This record gives sequence, C-alpha cells and structure tokens, in this order.
Amino acid sequence: MTKQVFRAPDLAVLMCPRMCHDFSSKLNTILMLKDELTDLDNERREEAADFVGQAADELHARLKFFRLAFACRPSASEMIPVREMIEACEGMFENTQLTFSWEIIQEKCTTRFATLAVNLVTIIQTALPRGGVVRVHGEGENLTLTAQNIRNIQGDMQALPEDIMQVLMCFSPENGIDSKNVQACYTGLLLRDMGKKLQTEFTQDEGINRLLFRTIAVGDERV
Repeated sequence: MTKQVFRAPDLAVLMCPRMCHDFSSKLNTILMLKDELTDLDNERREEAADFVGQAADELHARLKFFRLAFACRPSASEMIPVREMIEACEGMFENTQLTFSWEIIQEKCTTRFATLAVNLVTIIQTALPRGGVVRVHGEGENLTLTAQNIRNIQGDMQALPEDIMQVLMCFSPENGIDSKNVQACYTGLLLRDMGKKLQTEFTQDEGINRLLFRTIAVGDERV
C-alpha cells in the first residue's frame, strides 16, 4: 500500500454523484406524487400528500446532514452547538433500525470535530446492516465510536471492506478510489489534517459483536 496522492477536484467528482444519489430517491418520490395529486380522489390525495410531506422531511434531514458532513468548512476555531450535530445524525438515520447513544462532554464543538464525527458515524453504521446501537463519546477533539449488534443472528454485523479501512488510514487501495470508498477517503484526509489517525478494534462476546473507532494523535500508540 502507498500513501494517497489525491487531488481535490478528483475527490469532488466522486463525492457529488454520491450525494446526488442520496437526494434523488426522495426528490423523485416528491415529483412523482406531485404530478399525480390532481388525478386522485380526496382520500388518496390526502394519503399522497402525507407521503410528499414525509419525503420532504427526509430530504430536508439529508440536506442538513450533508451540509455538515461535506459543505461545512472544517475549522479549529469556528464553533457550533453539539446538539446541531446530534440532530443532523439522528435525522439522517431516523427511519433505520439504528439507535444512538451520545456522550459528548462539551456543549459546543468545532466544525471540524462535527464534520469528522458525522462522517465516522456514517462509515461505522454500515457495519450494522440489520440495525444496532452506535455509541459516540467525545471530549475535546477526541472521538470514540462503537457499533454493536443487538441480536445473535448471522449477518447482524459485517466487517468493513478492506479498501474502506485502507483509505481511512490514508493509504491508496489496490483498485483506487471510487464512489463507494470516497467518503472514507475524505474522512481519512480530515483525520490527517487534524493530526490524528484512527485506531480500530473488533471484539466478540457471547454473540455480541462490537466495532470500535478511536481517534488518536499521530504518534500515540496506545493499546
């Protein structure tokens, strides 16, 4: 593996389709139902209007989340309320089988902390295809995230792909950067710019699987 040499324009080219894909499904639902409203009877029109409202709420939640994840300038001095970050994450994953537990010591955090946190949440939750618990602990600019399954059922938890782990560590994967691992690439660059790296750990105990992400300073080799 070699260290990444990745240009910002290339990153943008891959990130934009990712965001457009996540927006398009809800937007298409809204547009389709909007066109059909005039042809429906009162009862079905009311039901369709409810679907439009729900899709619009989900689209708004995604917009808030992606604005914080990708459109917010990661700054060491600009502060936002921690509650804003928590609401963005919970809104994004509201209609999933994920449960969040938050333990953030401070009431406000830097925008770079918030941007890093929501990106790490997005990545670690992919290990829970059937739902589970994501715990987020933060103090200062240090983060610890744990993803844990809630049932002893095969497939409850899956390992993250090797290329995702590689780009999180700022290494170029064998098949290069693509739309599936570009967010992890972006997150790895955020970590590097903050002088941090990611420590990972996977444990199993009587059917309960846990995946841990911990941000540590470069040079810190704690176990």
